[in-house]
Amino acid sequence: MTNLEQPRTIITGGHFVLENGNPCLNQGTIESFAKAVDFAKKYYQHATLGVLVNDLGQVCGGTGCEINNKQNDFSRENFHLPREYLKILNEAGIPISSVIIIWEKYLRNRAKKLLKKKVKAQIDNLTFENGIYRYRDIPLTIPRKNDLYGTPNCALIMATLNQELEKMGFSENYNFYYIGSDNQKNISNPDNLGCGNRLSAFTNQNIQVQNFLIEADGTIKF
Repeated sequence: MTNLEQPRTIITGGHFVLENGNPCLNQGTIESFAKAVDFAKKYYQHATLGVLVNDLGQVCGGTGCEINNKQNDFSRENFHLPREYLKILNEAGIPISSVIIIWEKYLRNRAKKLLKKKVKAQIDNLTFENGIYRYRDIPLTIPRKNDLYGTPNCALIMATLNQELEKMGFSENYNFYYIGSDNQKNISNPDNLGCGNRLSAFTNQNIQVQNFLIEADGTIKF
């Protein structure tokens, strides 16, 4: 296999939400970034690293969203990776230029556009009931007053993440998520993380995705 034929790989870890513009970190979240970096260095030295940042100003569960009104003051232009992440990169000898930031607000907006497109196309298995769109058995939205399409939920956002990465030219994606009970602010429902793959038919994606779910005791589930 030549270099041109090798898959483009992105490895993500250290996903966090911003609170008043500041990263919401814990040791497990930091460790998930370290594991992503270690995985890249061992197996995919030419891979791109990624960090998913929730800049929505809200954390959404199954029935609604908790709003952080102060989040509106946040500016992406002034954002820097947490010093803990920079230390991990420095110790691994990996330049910060190898890391891309994936903004969740952007993904949410893209997810809504995708949903509108699918609704207009009247695709099979897409239903609407009690203010919620579903694809087969997977809810895609959270009801929102005076908004026919509602708010894209985590499942639809994760599926859109996969689609956007594929558009960027990636064919493989490995994700390290810390799912300990002390990480509810960053990952409120770990079950949604796998929905991106289950929605591959909805997003028409071919990217290969593998999630590594890290428990509080360090155990990794696939």
